[in-house]
Amino acid sequence: MRKNKKRLNRRINPEKSNKMIWAVSSGLLILFVTLFITSIGTDSISDKTELYKNTLSYINKIEGITDVESIPEINSVKIFYDPDPNSRSMIDYKKMAVFAGVKLSNKLKGEKITFQLIRKLEKKVELTFSVQDGKVVSKILPE
Repeated sequence: MRKNKKRLNRRINPEKSNKMIWAVSSGLLILFVTLFITSIGTDSISDKTELYKNTLSYINKIEGITDVESIPEINSVKIFYDPDPNSRSMIDYKKMAVFAGVKLSNKLKGEKITFQLIRKLEKKVELTFSVQDGKVVSKILPE
């Protein structure tokens, strides 16, 4: 009174499984090659003007920044700001300018870049500093 279990005696078709193995492995190979190429690919920009513009584009969105003037030929950037006296956000424009300088100098290795932070209304230079290779080389605070 024992029930006989049916065995699954179906055989795997070797032609179909070999084709499946080749299809999956070639798909994975294509996937990894594209991932490798996109991660290793350089994002170097040949035009310095475009590099300056792309790197410093976020500064224009900061409250109180009126203009960013970059001159790549002489490696100079001027940041004009006009803080709102009624604003509740206390932005330290000097730290923001130093951060922007370090960020740009990391992309331009070996070049010395001069930054000026200028208050728009009084046309007064608040801070002048130079950066090179991601470090502040010189800092001048006018009195």
